[in-house]
Amino acid sequence: MLTPMNFSHRDINRCYFYKFFSTESYRQQFIDGMLYCNSIKWFREAENQETGVVDDFEGAETIFLPDETHYGQCEVVDFGDGRAGVFVRPYDKKPKNYKENQLFISYQREKYNLFCLSAIWLDENGLVKEFDKQNMNNFGEYGVFIKAKEFCDIVRQSISINPNVKELEGHPVIYFPFNDRECVQKWNIWYKPDSYKSQQEYRIVFHNSDDEVLRYKLIHNISDIVAVIPNKKEFFENIHVDQHIFFDN
Repeated sequence: MLTPMNFSHRDINRCYFYKFFSTESYRQQFIDGMLYCNSIKWFREAENQETGVVDDFEGAETIFLPDETHYGQCEVVDFGDGRAGVFVRPYDKKPKNYKENQLFISYQREKYNLFCLSAIWLDENGLVKEFDKQNMNNFGEYGVFIKAKEFCDIVRQSISINPNVKELEGHPVIYFPFNDRECVQKWNIWYKPDSYKSQQEYRIVFHNSDDEVLRYKLIHNISDIVAVIPNKKEFFENIHVDQHIFFDN
C-alpha cells in the first residue's frame, strides 16, 4: 500500500526535473496546471513502443524469465474449485526435458497511474552529480525545466481538489541490474530494468480506481516554477557533471 502524499528518497531540495512533450499544446497544458497521467496498463501496451516508454514489467510483482543462466519451469496448478494458479520451480542447472522460452509475469491487482519526469540530482555544493545525455533521444521536442521541490509540494497539496485520487507517492525509479536477477524475481512499482537507466526517472504514482488516463488538476498555474526549454539539443549540450546549472524562466 502506498503512503498517502509521501515524497521520499534523496534530497528533493537538491534536484531539478525536466520533461519533454510531443506537442507544444501538451507542454502548455502542463504549465497551466494539468497533469495527464497514463495507467500502468498503458505503459505495457506494444503500440507505445515507438514512444520509448513501453515496459512489459510495469506493475509486475513477480517475474519469471529463464535464460542461459536462469532455469525454471512453470506448472499450472488446479485448485479443484474452479480456480487455477501457476507454480514456478527454479533450478540451479538445466533439468532433463526442459521447456525453453518460458515467461510468466504476475501483475499487481492495484490500479495505478503514473506521471514521469527525468531528474537532475545535485551535490551539497549545487553541482550536477550525474547526467546521461542519451536521454536526449527519448520522448518529444517540447521541454520544460522544473523546480523539483516546489513542484512536488504543489502536487501533494492538489490532492484536496482531486477526489478520485486516494493516495499518491513520489520516488526516483530504482534501476535493477536485470542480468543479476533471480530466476523468480520479486518486482514492484519503483523498479525498472537497468537498460532504462538513461531516463533518470522520477515517478509520481497515483492510486486510482480504473485503467483510464488520469487528469490531475493542480491548485494553480506553475509558470513561476517552470522554464520552457527552447532548444532540446542545446539543453543537453549545456549540462555537465560537476558543474552548476541555473534556473531561468
